[in-house]
Amino acid sequence: MSLFFETIFLQNGNIRNLSFHNARLNRTRKLCLNQDRPLDLASLDLPYQDDPLRVKIVYGKEFVEMMHFPILPRKFESFKIIHADLSYPFKALDRTPLDKLVAQKGSCDEILIVDSEGSLKDFSIANIALFDGQKWITPRHPLLQGTMRASLLNNQLLLEKDVKIEQLKTFTKIAMLNAILGFHQISRFHIEE
Repeated sequence: MSLFFETIFLQNGNIRNLSFHNARLNRTRKLCLNQDRPLDLASLDLPYQDDPLRVKIVYGKEFVEMMHFPILPRKFESFKIIHADLSYPFKALDRTPLDKLVAQKGSCDEILIVDSEGSLKDFSIANIALFDGQKWITPRHPLLQGTMRASLLNNQLLLEKDVKIEQLKTFTKIAMLNAILGFHQISRFHIEE
């Protein structure tokens, strides 16, 4: 059986963007496992503490496993462009195709995936947003529909648009979007081809 996972930001018993996590989890279960009965992440016996936690919840037809870790600061300043036509529409536990791309990052902190048509997709661990001086843009067709991305789109803080690799130099800032990083803006960065 295929297994999937959600990574949630948990603090004081509260899950950031809970409704978006539940929606993705149940959409995945319906489309990949033919399961109509919804699951709710809030029904789990989650740890309670003041400091934020990264909680990884593995699931299939039911919840399978839960692991939690402290959130450690990470540096993201350099990005390696990797060209790949990769399909990762569901947050599958088996990330082998993504791991193979990450192995090509060299000394960079993270990879930026670009498809064969030159369209920006995502980072390996996060969605991308780019600031054009007036608004934040996110690719119309990301690798994965992230929960932080969905929340920001829902609140009209992001605009979906096709972004080509040659447009990258026109943006003044980039941001990494995921459940743990939130909306992590980066104004000083280096992109390596």
